[in-house]
Amino acid sequence: TLGPAFRSGEIPAGGTIRLEQTFLAGQSATIALKTRGQGQVAIKVIDGNERTVCDSSGGTVRCRWTPPYTQRHHIRIDNPRNGRVRYFISFS
Repeated sequence: TLGPAFRSGEIPAGGTIRLEQTFLAGQSATIALKTRGQGQVAIKVIDGNERTVCDSSGGTVRCRWTPPYTQRHHIRIDNPRNGRVRYFISFS
């Protein structure tokens, strides 16, 4: 498990970033994402049982849940715009 962590990057126009992260059972999990400027992205988080635990979009997104099992989660960030979007994401 990563614990509190931070990552930044850039998503090309129409591009997708895929991340994976393990979150611990019974402990509150939080993902916070912010874009620079007017960038809008869509984020989807799916747990190890293929259940969507977050599905949101915007320039600022926050997802919070408590996993019932320690498992790997798939995080997908989509940029539907015609230009690049710089993002900052934190996990805890």
